[in-house]
Amino acid sequence: MNNVIISDGQVTYQFKWEKFPSEEGTNPQLLEVITQGSNGVMGAPARNFKLIQGSLVHGVLLEKS
Repeated sequence: MNNVIISDGQVTYQFKWEKFPSEEGTNPQLLEVITQGSNGVMGAPARNFKLIQGSLVHGVLLEKS
């Protein structure tokens, strides 16, 4: 993941392909976003969480440069 932008309560993720899926059978690809956090409380009532959100991402080449 290259960049995460949080603005007005909206989260935007920006990423860069390691290798663009240009070969047959390489589209779509699974992108997993892992968010970790806690409730900010210390001691016994403290709770940590880890959320893994999977998304299928398709690469589409609109124009070769």
